[in-house]
Amino acid sequence: MKKTFSAICMEALAGLSPRAQDCVERRFGIGHDTPQTLDAIGKKHDITRERVRQIVRASLAQIHDSANEDYESAQDAIEAFVRSRGGIVHAPRLFKKFFKDHGADGGVMRFFIAASESVVLVDRHKKHPIEPSIHLTEFDFDQWRNVHQDAHAYFEQTKSVATEDDLYAILAKKHKYLDSAHIKEHLHVSQEIAKNNYGHWGKTKWSEVKPKSIRDKVHLILKHAKEPLHFRDIAQEIDAKNLGKGSRKTHPQTVHNELIKDKNFVLVGRGTYGLASKGYKKGKVKDLIMDAINKSAKPLTADEIIDIVLSQRTVKPATVKINLHAIAKNDGGVYYLK
Repeated sequence: MKKTFSAICMEALAGLSPRAQDCVERRFGIGHDTPQTLDAIGKKHDITRERVRQIVRASLAQIHDSANEDYESAQDAIEAFVRSRGGIVHAPRLFKKFFKDHGADGGVMRFFIAASESVVLVDRHKKHPIEPSIHLTEFDFDQWRNVHQDAHAYFEQTKSVATEDDLYAILAKKHKYLDSAHIKEHLHVSQEIAKNNYGHWGKTKWSEVKPKSIRDKVHLILKHAKEPLHFRDIAQEIDAKNLGKGSRKTHPQTVHNELIKDKNFVLVGRGTYGLASKGYKKGKVKDLIMDAINKSAKPLTADEIIDIVLSQRTVKPATVKINLHAIAKNDGGVYYLK
């Protein structure tokens, strides 16, 4: 397609009267920050909201009747994309795709979809718990419901998040007519099932999927970290994973306050924390030494004790040795508690 969607849209609108063109542009947010309500547009032109609705509907019909090859190609591209995804696509995902490939912003896409006879934009479904989506006019929502219910039942049973591959494999066994791309789009549309920023699917209400509090965000970051992190690095990672609040930066001290007061977070070095669920234990270096010796089935050498402690704390070996000599005695190269 040689022309951009925006250019095709403006050519289509050029055949309308000035008032009709302004009503359409405002209604779909073309050249405006956001779509405007019928009431707001009516006040602008001193007409009723119902008259605005009539003007927009008549304008789309006029554009459809006089459509040229470029306009029809744009409409065909939208339909083909939705069809290739199993008949339904999460609206933000479609908008992002067409902005990237065709330079079409949200207002332009809302216009093309509203004027289409093959696809429909649904902001809120009356019957099914779906996110804003674009679907084919003939889309079978019973099919979507079955996929959604099976995914929901899987999470009810496992009580745990799942990787994309694992979840798709489970659902593909029951829905052989859908490939992984179709299953993905069906899941993205659900209000009750979502994917976190680490690629794991689960129930939307789970904190590991949609973390809301700082504590939940810190926990998610540390769970997926390969090693303990400093509280400043955790704050940066929250923003890097788009878990923060919009453009506001996450304050490191806010993160540190959560780390200090929650027993699930273990201080393993200066400002550095790990998760208790990963095996990190609370206590000072001497506490870890005593625990290691008590739990060992045989006497331990200094090097063995140092390795055990360093797996739990980011301290220097010399620090371990000083504490070891203070609380244990050396008997032929192995240590016992005094």
